[in-house]
Amino acid sequence: MYEKPKKLLDQVRETMRIKHCSYRTEQSYADWIRRHILFHDKRHPMEMGGTEIKQFITYLAVYLPRFKAFDKPNDQGHPPTPPGRKHAAGRGS
Repeated sequence: MYEKPKKLLDQVRETMRIKHCSYRTEQSYADWIRRHILFHDKRHPMEMGGTEIKQFITYLAVYLPRFKAFDKPNDQGHPPTPPGRKHAAGRGS
């Protein structure tokens, strides 16, 4: 009997499980892939290339609202440190 090919997001989830990624990571990857596909009017990623990826990344950078948590000062009155950055000298650990 003919077996229907797996959908793209099902393939992504299966691959993530094989690589022992966390469930939350799996959800996050699948969500971003879904957003990318929807942004490009449901075109399959195999039909797209670097130009479409660049368009999507530019859209995220320009039009997606920023994280509001980074606008609020922390308990010591300092602006919070963005993810991936080290704290400035004298500002905690």
